[in-house]
Amino acid sequence: ANISGIAIENVPSVKAIKVTYRPQLTSNYTADSDPLYTSPLVTLGAAALMADLPKTAPAETDAENGVIRLRPVEISGAAQQFYSYAGYLVLGKEIIEYDAIKFVYEPASGSPATASKWIRNESDIQSNLGLAKPNTFKPTGEYRIKERNVFNAVSDDADLTHSADINSLRSEWTGQKWNSETGIFTPDNSEFAFTLKEVAIKDDTGKDIENPYNLFSAIPRSMMTIFSPPGTLKDSTADPTIKEPVPNKIYTLVTTNNAKYLTGENFAIGTNMYFPLLKNAKGEATGEQRTVSGIAFSLSSNNQSGYFLSVATTQNTTADKSFRELSFYKIVEGKLVRMSDSQKEDDGSILTGISGGRLYRIDIRANYSVPTTGGSSKVLTLRISINNKE
Repeated sequence: ANISGIAIENVPSVKAIKVTYRPQLTSNYTADSDPLYTSPLVTLGAAALMADLPKTAPAETDAENGVIRLRPVEISGAAQQFYSYAGYLVLGKEIIEYDAIKFVYEPASGSPATASKWIRNESDIQSNLGLAKPNTFKPTGEYRIKERNVFNAVSDDADLTHSADINSLRSEWTGQKWNSETGIFTPDNSEFAFTLKEVAIKDDTGKDIENPYNLFSAIPRSMMTIFSPPGTLKDSTADPTIKEPVPNKIYTLVTTNNAKYLTGENFAIGTNMYFPLLKNAKGEATGEQRTVSGIAFSLSSNNQSGYFLSVATTQNTTADKSFRELSFYKIVEGKLVRMSDSQKEDDGSILTGISGGRLYRIDIRANYSVPTTGGSSKVLTLRISINNKE
């Protein structure tokens, strides 16, 4: 009540919300009433735990309660730490308060070779930048713990021990190669099929490393990266001096057995989908990749029947003018059968503009109901939305 407005500012990897409270008052004086309360800027971010955190973290220099090692989940920028130098972390069931972020740098004096500083606020940044050689002052990913189990949120000691191991998370998924023409599924649980690890392009010192996927920026740990099978090229019909890609009919499919439902029940599934930016021949960021991805759900235990929503980048249309970025298929005996949808060329309802470097929210809502046009049997109706737009 009496909140005049909420402003949301999007910044890399976080959401920032500022609330201003103004009372709805009238006065005979010419001056306006001042706001009773203006909140400070509060940021919210997500990060991956990079090292185990025991119940009692070992003390370190200038960090008697220990440190927690994190790497922010970043998809569109170069942020390497949270924007708040002090705040709270929610790790499992535990709430941890931190009061500084460690930065490392190369001293301008040349001695020692490297040094570090605990940064508590923006003023600390400005006062220490002059001590470092240009472009060497950077965060280490270490956050100084001020207090563990803040607000006594955890009563079980087991919840105060945190593991950075992700093998248990990966084991919840099964990888396969799916030939959508023959309907054959071939198991593939290798790291070349999918991974939850960081897909890096630089080592810990900042030097370039092997980058076979030609990524412009690293894909953060904890995001599942699914690698497409190698494609093939053919001579271009328009220009015989160049090659053009052959549409790949083989998909890397990653499934989970944790999501189950009973026939006839309503359900909803969804995921976030991200096509990373690639490098062009000049090393510049480009969204010119021809990538096909999607989300599917199976109506049988062997994945031979179900539905598949194909989501592909707009650049695919350069090779196939009839190509659509969003297509819906029925899976019959493991093969794709294209279904009609509400996209039409004559009314401009065809969805376009799927590009690299952006995060898309994909949702499918399924409803079993008796149609109003007649009949007594329930039918399955599917509603598809991209970024909350059907």
